[in-house]
Formats: sequence, C-alpha cells, structure tokens
Amino acid sequence: MPVQREESVRETFMVQESVRETVRESSSMNPSERVAPMAPISSIEVNGEPVFGVGVDAQTRCSHWRGRHDTIALRMKCCERWMACFECHRECADHPAEVWSIYERDQRAILCGSCGETLTISEYLNALSCLHCGTRFNPGCADHYHLYFEME
Repeated sequence: MPVQREESVRETFMVQESVRETVRESSSMNPSERVAPMAPISSIEVNGEPVFGVGVDAQTRCSHWRGRHDTIALRMKCCERWMACFECHRECADHPAEVWSIYERDQRAILCGSCGETLTISEYLNALSCLHCGTRFNPGCADHYHLYFEME
C-alpha cells in the first residue's frame, strides 16, 4: 500500500475513533446536545486530496447525492476537510459546520470530482460547469449554497 494511501486510511480510522468517542460521551447528554449517530465513513483520494463522506465514489458522489452531475467535494471551513456534501459532514464530523464568509470567495474550496482540479468559491458560484474540464455542476446545488457560503 503506498504511504499516502496508508496515511489516508489511518486518518479515516482516527476520524472514526473520534466520532465513536463523541457518541459515547453524548449518551449522557440531553437529546438536543447529541451529535448524529456515527455513519460509516469512507474516503477516497482525488488528485491527492482525501475526500470524506458516506459511501463516497471515485467522482465524489456520496450516499446522499448520487446524480450524474453530483461531482464536487467542498472544503469545509470549520475543519479544512474535503467532504462530499453537508449531510456527510453532519453525519461524520464531531462539530457543527461553519460557512465561508463573503470575504473569503478567493479560497479554493471546491474540488471537481471529474478532473481533480480546484476552484475558488467565486469561480464555482459563477459557473455552470468546471472551468478546467467542462463537467456540468448540479444546478440543484444552488439550493444549498447557504450551508457552505455566506450569501449576500
């Protein structure tokens, strides 16, 4: 197993252990304070970047979004991890998501699952497809922009 892949597997295991510990700790909390139950975390590498989520495929689709055009991953502001979608973050992370501010539109926070290139938030919000390979983005993702990005 290549060293980079071995480290990715080790990191995935560490994330799973962290989530398990959080779930154990949350059993004594009020229901409103508990984190989501542990999800089966998977990770893949796209152009050397580990992408985390639930049931993630080679083009970053996950168990929540499996359409033909669901081929991006997003770098979460809160933890700097590439996640397949907001629902994967909710199920796999031990912390709430944070949104990128309107002043951070120059951040490379979108990863194309087709070609592996990154886009800035501004590029992504103003494009219908990847600027590098032309793969169309799912237009329905616009309904979720507010979960990742502060909107004007």
